[in-house]
Amino acid sequence: MLRWNLHDVEEMELVGGCFATCVRPPLLLWLQGELGSGKTVFAGSFIRALGWPGLVKSPTYTLVECYETSLGVIYHFDLYRINDSEELEAIGVRDYFNDDAVTLIEWADRMRETLPAPDIVLDFAYTPEGRSMHADARSAAGRAVIEALQHTGAAAPTSRLP
Repeated sequence: MLRWNLHDVEEMELVGGCFATCVRPPLLLWLQGELGSGKTVFAGSFIRALGWPGLVKSPTYTLVECYETSLGVIYHFDLYRINDSEELEAIGVRDYFNDDAVTLIEWADRMRETLPAPDIVLDFAYTPEGRSMHADARSAAGRAVIEALQHTGAAAPTSRLP
């Protein structure tokens, strides 16, 4: 498990960008934490670091956004407004998990019984100094990302990033 203490949005964006340089499809990331704790900021910086030139918006109302990037397809889900597994199945959620994609799911913990097991769980929280982010690898692919992050220097226990 890795932990970052992040003082501002710019530091959260740096971590998101560093993560993006270390991933390869297929990969599933669960983003968990309170409203406003940094999930969407992380996702946006992650997607932009892979070459997406446009706006990355929260898919709170659309439920999923698709981005064609230098790495391939990135799916960005927000399950905040999903109330049960039937709603998730109705949007064809299983169609999005394939060998060519990286998938980021905000509020995944709300539907843990319906979703495939994550490769990495990212927990975002408020701290007196700003925000914290914990990364917990749950698969061999997730552990490879964590190891790659350690080699970039982005895995420092504080916000000092390369």
